[in-house]
Amino acid sequence: MKKREVTKESIQKVMEDNKPGTMTALAHALGYKGSVSGNVTKKIRKLVPGIDKALRMNAAAAEIVDSGRKKTSKKRKKAKEHPRPEISPFRRKTLYGAIWNALFACRERGITRDQLLDYLKRHPDKAISSRSEKCHRWAIIVVSSSRETGEAHRSISGKHADIYWVEKLGGRGERLKLHLRKQKYTTS
Repeated sequence: MKKREVTKESIQKVMEDNKPGTMTALAHALGYKGSVSGNVTKKIRKLVPGIDKALRMNAAAAEIVDSGRKKTSKKRKKAKEHPRPEISPFRRKTLYGAIWNALFACRERGITRDQLLDYLKRHPDKAISSRSEKCHRWAIIVVSSSRETGEAHRSISGKHADIYWVEKLGGRGERLKLHLRKQKYTTS
């Protein structure tokens, strides 16, 4: 849309046709893009002295009309947090803990890395879901590093590696399957 010449008539025509509620909406209807400069605002106010009051009335009228409408905004669905088992080696509300809980919940059939990443992105705890994908990928590598032989990444070696190990099934989109080590940790 080309910029219209800012005249009293063009402003009044836009006010009647579009009923903008803000100075920015008015300027966009006149053909301006992005933020409205102070000079344009000053020029509009000079040409139409009561413009601010008219814009406020349009905004109030739009609110009344919108209040009767059903809102259909699409929100991102949050993942349901997997319950934290008592044997979890990681602290509650941590990234490692969230990964371990997801692995534990899916321990019978396994879970792919992509499914795990998607779960972390939609995690209900903002401290976990707001982290970068790079951070999520690294945490998955660390938590799933515990091997059947007892080897693990140094961040989780020791007591963590004694509780579980992760089997990697498949190739590129491999499934991660959690196994508990000791007899007292297994569930029936």
